[in-house]
Amino acid sequence: MTNELITFPGNEKVPEKYKIISPVEQHQYLCNGTIREWSGQQHDVLSPLCEKIADTFRPKRIGSYPLLTETEALEALEAACIAYDHGRGAWPTMPVDLTTPLTKPSQP
Repeated sequence: MTNELITFPGNEKVPEKYKIISPVEQHQYLCNGTIREWSGQQHDVLSPLCEKIADTFRPKRIGSYPLLTETEALEALEAACIAYDHGRGAWPTMPVDLTTPLTKPSQP
């Protein structure tokens, strides 16, 4: 087997419906059935496809998500474990049409 240079298509070759015009910056997270706003640190999301910059290739940044602190992360995990309850909890057994109001942003 020979080593082949893998090339990635330039942005001009990506079909319009798949182009990411601007990064998706997520500033919310779900905890205990409520979408909460996050103003803390963010973590970058990188595409597995690279873009060519000068003579190098690098992953394209496509957005970010909240980098929760240990406190918020454990609170969200605990709420998810209770809601899931090994597949028998309220969340996995609830009809889809009832889950929509639970995932709307909370009002201040």
